[in-house]
Amino acid sequence: MSEVLKKVDVVTVGAGWTGGIVAAELTKAGLNVLSLERGHMQSTENFNFIHDEWRYGINYGLMQDCSKDTVTFRHDPSSLALPYRKMGSFLLGNNVGGAGVHWNGWTFRFMPYDFEIQTLSKQRYGNKLGNDYTLQDWGVTYKDMEPYYDKFEKTCGVSGEPNPLAEKMGAFRSSPYPQEPLENTKMLKRFESAAKSSNLHTYRLPA
Repeated sequence: MSEVLKKVDVVTVGAGWTGGIVAAELTKAGLNVLSLERGHMQSTENFNFIHDEWRYGINYGLMQDCSKDTVTFRHDPSSLALPYRKMGSFLLGNNVGGAGVHWNGWTFRFMPYDFEIQTLSKQRYGNKLGNDYTLQDWGVTYKDMEPYYDKFEKTCGVSGEPNPLAEKMGAFRSSPYPQEPLENTKMLKRFESAAKSSNLHTYRLPA
């Protein structure tokens, strides 16, 4: 028998990246939000055996079971939309937090060139780019997106250090990363030492 719950202002279907961030922002604005999530709440104890390749790597223990419920995909509007039945790089989470629980955690920013690839390529190469090139600007610039990059990094507590090449490429930062870079492990120290001996420069990735 159905149960009538107390009325709230907003209901999100799912509590992953999208639903979770929307719920957080609406809550800050003073609204009463309820998030519906069919997956389980995970705790640190659930990941003591994360190196279990059979459970997580082969059987996708943290992901949605595509044999039971999935999404459809097609390459162009005229194609028949067919369901995903096998995981690829598109990994749907099945727990509170969604894909935010199992993603790799790298948070690189796109560079200014990525946003204005057509304009900046023409500035550099002029008429050398023929009509058969399909380069297109995105319609927004790095400058437009920088405040949102900054907000996301602060929302998620991203750690890192500035990319030494980014500023030379016009990718300025309005503020530093909110967290210090990840610990420099023994393996990373060996890598850093080997890189420096070859006159290469290292920096720790944002994560």
